[in-house]
Amino acid sequence: MWIFLKGGFFSIVQHRDKPGILLVRGRNPKHFESVFPDAKLIKMVTADYPWRAEISHTVVARIIAEQTYEIDYTNFKSDIDANEPALYDVMIDVWRIMYLYGEPHRHLNQ
Repeated sequence: MWIFLKGGFFSIVQHRDKPGILLVRGRNPKHFESVFPDAKLIKMVTADYPWRAEISHTVVARIIAEQTYEIDYTNFKSDIDANEPALYDVMIDVWRIMYLYGEPHRHLNQ
């Protein structure tokens, strides 16, 4: 799963060797500090996602649920951290691409 949270962007997959453990991968270690502060980071500079942490399903689910309960904005784009303009720009690019993807589906009958 790819997930954008107020604290950053992550790719989360099942750990291939450890049942019950998710591999939470990211591109910026500060995102882990913000969202998964207790995670022990592993650095793999040659990997697609150079920062990763092994975190239990339970902990990841709890943190994502907490973030869901803490939603207090009416527009995610306007609430993205202005302290990281590069991340904001990337998120807007993703929003724009998904908007264009959705356009052909806008007028479909259900």
